[in-house]
Amino acid sequence: YREVAPGTVTYLDPVVTVGIDFSNLPESLCFYKPINTIGAGLLKKLTKGEAWYSRKRNGLAHIISKGSGRAKIYSRRMLRYQDDEVGGEFTLDIRYPHVVDAANELMPPNSILLGELVMDRKGLDDFKHVQSISKCLTPEAIALQANKGWLSYYIWDVAFWGGEDLVSKAPVRRRYDMIADFNLPVGGPLRPIELATFKTPEAALVHAKKVGWEGYVVV
Repeated sequence: YREVAPGTVTYLDPVVTVGIDFSNLPESLCFYKPINTIGAGLLKKLTKGEAWYSRKRNGLAHIISKGSGRAKIYSRRMLRYQDDEVGGEFTLDIRYPHVVDAANELMPPNSILLGELVMDRKGLDDFKHVQSISKCLTPEAIALQANKGWLSYYIWDVAFWGGEDLVSKAPVRRRYDMIADFNLPVGGPLRPIELATFKTPEAALVHAKKVGWEGYVVV
């Protein structure tokens, strides 16, 4: 892979040729974020009812990677710790043990999942609860989840699976189908991406308002 200078698209040398260590991901690793504008091609598909809508959850993005050992959780900025506990004994794995256990059972070696830590309360997102847990120290975060609800991990993409680079090379529909094929238990610590199709963008908006969703990611 190639590294770029922070905030730029300028390549740095040397080229890395040994691949990714899935047990210890690079701190500079960064995955895509949806853009906020709609291009002409996507707009045409939207108006024809040919676009795919996935539910945008109101949570905090995290990455789960599994190398040769157990699965590990990273923040979007590739940190293994909460900001006030960097380098200490409490990794994010300890903070969310139920998520790690479920991911470790699901994932083969050399795999990466992309998703959000969310609090689902009867289909609605409780972002305030997620924020409270993310801001406090680990012992308090565990106690808060035990008393007021454990966070779950909403999987919205599969970046690598068994060493295969999917996010760069596989069609998005294949990745969505993979998540559906996981057959995750309803209400469990891992949740599959929620997909829908609509004949018009207006119909999508009506549905989002009706069920209380924050919005959609559209491809």
